[in-house]
Amino acid sequence: MQTIQIVQMLVGTLTTAIGFPLLCYQLWLNRRQAKYQALTELHRQVLLSPMRDGLRCIYTRDKNDDQLPPFNTLERDGIELVLETYDLVGFRIAENVLPKAATLETEWSVVWRVWHKMETFVLAERKRRLAPYYKVNLERLAQAADRYRQEKNYPEPQMLRDSPDDRVQVARLPPSPSAENRSPESKRLDPAAH
Repeated sequence: MQTIQIVQMLVGTLTTAIGFPLLCYQLWLNRRQAKYQALTELHRQVLLSPMRDGLRCIYTRDKNDDQLPPFNTLERDGIELVLETYDLVGFRIAENVLPKAATLETEWSVVWRVWHKMETFVLAERKRRLAPYYKVNLERLAQAADRYRQEKNYPEPQMLRDSPDDRVQVARLPPSPSAENRSPESKRLDPAAH
């Protein structure tokens, strides 16, 4: 009888000893998955039309302009949406809701451009509102983005301006070879050819 109790205690202890690390690992995986789901949601939001329109408005602004367009305009709404979104992203990174490294890897150039164009406005707005913490999470995110850029030795991103002569020229990729002009090896590797 005592042997059975000892065996039961050993099995219970072993189960707990094995189960606890597995539980911790599962919790770590769940937390990691939640962070990447939040990052995926951020990317969905950035790809939406109002956000892209706001980014376009910011990219074409004069960086020394410390005023927003008039109220109730699409341009103003778009700019405010971008500033609020990236301020929230900075907050979420600070609170460890978004993974910092992965967010910076995908968003650093956008954040850098937004801050470069909007810094004068944000600093002036802090004075106007008497609010020293206005968009402080955006500023911290921009500082992290610039550190990331420097660590990776990336050049400063190009800025789009109002003048067509100043716009970044995007090189077009050559058209893909047609099926007739492809090499026999590439035809063999193409699953659509079978």
